[in-house]
Amino acid sequence: MRVLKKVFTHTLLLLILTIVFAACSDEKVQNTSEDLTDTTETSKESVDAESPKEESVENQEKEAEDQAQEETGDQAQEEATETVETENNGEVTLTIDPNIEGGRKMTSTYEVGAEVDLSRTRYFYNKEGYNRDKVLYFDSEATNEIPDNKFVIEEDTTVYLGWTEWSEEELPRVNEYFRLMNEAKEITMRPKAWAGDQEAFNEYGAFIDSLSIVDAQGRLNVIDNPGINDEISSYRDKLVQLTDDVDEDVWYIWGDDVPNNTKPQDFYMTFDQEDFAPFLVPYLAEDQSNVKGNMIVLSGGAFYKRANMSEAYPTAEFYQENGYNAFVLQYRVSPYGQIEAFADLQRAIRYIKYNGEELGLAYPERVSAVGFSAGGMTINGLIDSFDPLSLPSEYFQDYTPDAVDEADGSLDAGLFAYAAMEGAITDPETKTLPEMFFVVSEKDTTINPVSSLTMYMDVLGLTRSELHLFADSIHGIGLGSTWNHGTYAAYSQWGDLSLTFLDITYGYQEPHIEN
Repeated sequence: MRVLKKVFTHTLLLLILTIVFAACSDEKVQNTSEDLTDTTETSKESVDAESPKEESVENQEKEAEDQAQEETGDQAQEEATETVETENNGEVTLTIDPNIEGGRKMTSTYEVGAEVDLSRTRYFYNKEGYNRDKVLYFDSEATNEIPDNKFVIEEDTTVYLGWTEWSEEELPRVNEYFRLMNEAKEITMRPKAWAGDQEAFNEYGAFIDSLSIVDAQGRLNVIDNPGINDEISSYRDKLVQLTDDVDEDVWYIWGDDVPNNTKPQDFYMTFDQEDFAPFLVPYLAEDQSNVKGNMIVLSGGAFYKRANMSEAYPTAEFYQENGYNAFVLQYRVSPYGQIEAFADLQRAIRYIKYNGEELGLAYPERVSAVGFSAGGMTINGLIDSFDPLSLPSEYFQDYTPDAVDEADGSLDAGLFAYAAMEGAITDPETKTLPEMFFVVSEKDTTINPVSSLTMYMDVLGLTRSELHLFADSIHGIGLGSTWNHGTYAAYSQWGDLSLTFLDITYGYQEPHIEN
């Protein structure tokens, strides 16, 4: 009877919420692509699913690679296409051919006579040594241009991307751009080493965060903006390096043997390069006697980048200032798959528990994690796919476990900021669930807020959990305030709410106090 009551309540609540969100949708729709590009989730949630549970995460959060690499179909229509219906109810197929070897073609369906507008559609195809043309073509030889990238579709049609080889004049500028952007990734992953002038570091990081190797149309920024290299250099020149060894204040979590199932061969224009090794950036409390526990922080970034500047670093500082040792996890992203990210989080938990006493950490056995968007999905994936006592060799055949892998890999609490996904944890009653804290805004158009409600209901009664649904905020806002989106007054209170939640988790407050 109790189970039936829970199922009925769950179903009724979701039905009511779905109706409410549907009724309000016209007023609440924002430009998802813009949010993802301008905030942390640059909508390339590169979900290279390889893990036992990655497919379900991939199918839901593939506003990731599916928005990055399938920017046609529904995305093309939502983002850049107005469908003009005619009396003819027939349908035709539009195929977008990337015009590169091995490139995946994308298709979408239109009404006959519809006006197709591809002028704002984003493309994330890359061709080494080439830049994508601004116009599309009706032929693979790229001779028959589509005027303004708009046309009326009357029959099944294939359009082609065009590519122009970098000129001898452009090539040095392009190479310098790649060098500057790769250097920027290395610098912004190591805030302690470059914090001699914190304001300069923040300005540099914010500027780099506002850039992508390619622009929203999939074109190299440096081609259309030749002065971009000078702009990057002007911010770079203001940085003050504190230590000769930039790795002095980071903790590499793996030894020489790093598990890897994806084994990418192509690192062209990817966020992580071939020599990247995951590590922690520690934010340690000065007085360990006042520490309540240890918090791992995972930024979002759509599994294709790490949006540390707006999410992870401010959050690590927040928990450090409020009684916790905090650790920003630089977990693997594109071109690696999600299973590598899950393994990196499990290893980070074990690294702290195994080495904590030697590193002078208070309560090394107390480990929680907070994740934003893809970072929260990494927590989801860990819970769903990896048992706390499982060894990496169970998922990575070429890996040899070490002593650290013997440590318990469970979390005390998982905090999910706009990160919960419907069905992310299958059969939750069979999993080792941490206590769970969910925060989301009803105006989040990147990840449906109903997903947080659904996941909350999935774990209701199985573990201590809280859900905070705010009226106002957007995706990628971190603690509620970022350099490019200002502050959301109510939403920015969730950090303090999480502190109370954690105080109860660790016994510093009672959940109920008698009068």
